[in-house]
Amino acid sequence: MPTHPKTILISRKPGTPTADLVAFLRSVGYEHLEHDLGSVPAVDFDRPVAAFVVPGDDYAAATAQTNRWRIELGDRFVPIIWILDTPSDETIDSQADAIVHRPFDRATLTSHLKAFWRIRIQTNRLRDRASEVGGLAEKLGQLHDLRRRDAAFAYATLNSFKMRPRQIDALQFGYCCDSGPSLIDVGTDGDRVRIVVAKVEGDGGLNDCLNAMMVRQLARSGTVPKLTPGEVMRNINRELLAKKQDFLPVQASILDIDSRTGKFRLAQAGMDDSILVRANGECESVAFSDPHLGMVEIQGATSEGQLFPGDKIILATELERGGDLHFHREMTAQEVLDSFQLSPSAVACAVRRAADS
Repeated sequence: MPTHPKTILISRKPGTPTADLVAFLRSVGYEHLEHDLGSVPAVDFDRPVAAFVVPGDDYAAATAQTNRWRIELGDRFVPIIWILDTPSDETIDSQADAIVHRPFDRATLTSHLKAFWRIRIQTNRLRDRASEVGGLAEKLGQLHDLRRRDAAFAYATLNSFKMRPRQIDALQFGYCCDSGPSLIDVGTDGDRVRIVVAKVEGDGGLNDCLNAMMVRQLARSGTVPKLTPGEVMRNINRELLAKKQDFLPVQASILDIDSRTGKFRLAQAGMDDSILVRANGECESVAFSDPHLGMVEIQGATSEGQLFPGDKIILATELERGGDLHFHREMTAQEVLDSFQLSPSAVACAVRRAADS
């Protein structure tokens, strides 16, 4: 924006006198540029800080030109002042910022120019700030896109490590898992099988996925030394509580089961009650559930039980029985799991101990 010397554009109807304006501008330290009212070439407004329109008696041409200039200027502010010989009702729709009548008062016109100059400075400063905000918004959009790509890569990495076998010795498995930052992991240590079912209740971003990967890593590390599921759950909770800046509640179940005897230990946090389906079709709830991980200190209680041949156990973030379900001995783990009402966001795993041959 120009600062000195300040320049005024004088647009006049050809033949209209402007000597008094030119003399006034020179006396107050302004330069001027001449322009014919209604001429076709566009005006370069980089230099003028204001425009005087001297329409004579051609108000229609002056109004059309003023409107055209408003469009050309866009969000730039250049005050347009009409200089009239006599008052006229035809100037009501002139779109001018000010109208001054001859003979004009030098003090009044000078105060108009000073006031418009201050407004011009403030307006252009706001325009510059808006441009900076627009650039910042673009950068934030780029960062958001980068975050989504990082999250997609993390999801792919997480999925590549998920172990979901259909059978280990006498144990058969069924799964239900959404595409978000959820985790179903099955690991083995000799005859001991550890099943981890977990879900991070965040916005589906990168931090959610990283926390899911951390849950898996800590659950796997608990196999040596042989920590109980409740002790592993407490360790995971401490790690999540330490990440207060990335507070994200987590639902989790950790099930340890002996693939030969069917004896199991189970710990849960923020989960629906796990359901044990006996071979005869009877159902019972198992395992006390602590609050969600990452919120408060937890007890880390471990429940114990045993899967006999034909028994199944279902671990799920959201689980609801629908109607009168009839379970029979030969149903697979997946068939039993599919018999329950699961929401699209549910994460669940069913384990069945094969019936004796």
